[in-house]
Amino acid sequence: MKRFFILVTLVIFFSSCGDKSVETDDNFEAVTLPDSSTVYLNHNSKISFDEDFEERKVHLDGEAFFDVVPGENTFTVITENGEVEVEGTSFNVVSVDLDFNVEVVSGIVHLHSHGHQHKLGRGQRGFYHPGNNGIKVARANHAHNHWLDLLVVDLKLGGFHPGRGHRKFFKGNNGRGNQKFKFKPGRGNRKFKSGKGNRGKGKKRKVKIKF
Repeated sequence: MKRFFILVTLVIFFSSCGDKSVETDDNFEAVTLPDSSTVYLNHNSKISFDEDFEERKVHLDGEAFFDVVPGENTFTVITENGEVEVEGTSFNVVSVDLDFNVEVVSGIVHLHSHGHQHKLGRGQRGFYHPGNNGIKVARANHAHNHWLDLLVVDLKLGGFHPGRGHRKFFKGNNGRGNQKFKFKPGRGNRKFKSGKGNRGKGKKRKVKIKF
């Protein structure tokens, strides 16, 4: 059986002029926030944040991949199932119904829930469900790579060329640990091609998650 995908991607750049929200149905969204951090929204997901964005807080319902730049204030992702506090890192968050899943691509994560504490590094994930005895930790399964792969292809077909705020995402998701990505930059975008230059050891930044 053949499957047909209709993918419509919009790259949105926000300034501080009113409350903002972005919601997807059967499409993806690439959102550049006022602090130059980037959010990649999966299908049936939503983010919202205050107009001034001084506190750097984003509300999420669904699934999104975050590429956060360092700033004076902590960057916080708020969901019904938990919160993620970061200074500058990249990670995937899923908050659907009662399930909460965080997978780290770069940086260090500290999880705290019901008296339990875990430290996550690159390539690990932590997940919480009311039926579990606290937070469970496992090796990252890179499940988000599937929809991010579709998003990258969609951006390419739409003629989108990654700007400075998106380059880290394209580099990081074509490097080691993300082999499922098949994005092949054209002649004008070869700097985004996976290679040894994209596999160096970056500075780890601490991440705190609160429940």
